Amino acid sequence: MNAITKILKDSFTIANGNDYDIGRILWALGVLTFCFLAGWAIIKNHQAFDAMSYGGGLAAVLAAGGAALGMKQKTEAP
Repeated sequence: MNAITKILKDSFTIANGNDYDIGRILWALGVLTFCFLAGWAIIKNHQAFDAMSYGGGLAAVLAAGGAALGMKQKTEAP
């Protein structure tokens, strides 16, 4: 297993390293969707890019996912 594959697997599995965590997968999907929709608004709809709004929205998505994983981690089986 190469290094990239190991990093991706460790990013999306729970502590035992075998079972995938739906919360982590949905968090990553939410970030990718956020980035896609921002790009769509700029490229397709010709909206102006507002770095403060984009950064604030992305920070909110990342903080919500991190908080959810932090609360769930206490109940996660080793």
